[in-house]
Amino acid sequence: MSESYRKALKREADRARSWRKSRQGAFESSMLSLDAHVEKFDDPGKIAAFSDGGAGAAKVRSCGECGGERITGVAPDVKKRLLNKLRKYPHLQKTLRRFIKNATSKKQRPVKKTHIKKICEILF
Repeated sequence: MSESYRKALKREADRARSWRKSRQGAFESSMLSLDAHVEKFDDPGKIAAFSDGGAGAAKVRSCGECGGERITGVAPDVKKRLLNKLRKYPHLQKTLRRFIKNATSKKQRPVKKTHIKKICEILF
């Protein structure tokens, strides 16, 4: 193996190591092992540990409707748990609070659809 090729391999390994230490690189490298695990199954949609079949997301989306009835309140411990999961995202916490307030009151304030999608991805 030539000296220049060996140096190039070392530089590439250093770049990969540096990438894995970054926030995005650490996330992506941790997901690789999960992807490999999922690929072992015939139908990854049937893995109960990885999916609830969209039931949780459907509950969040339909929360404001509830068959025409208004929600009278949200359990404080549930609200606290959801907000704690979003503690790294203060803008999403604000959106979740507004969403809960909309669901429990007659006065509706606008909520960004993209924020609701992101909240669903994080929580469910």
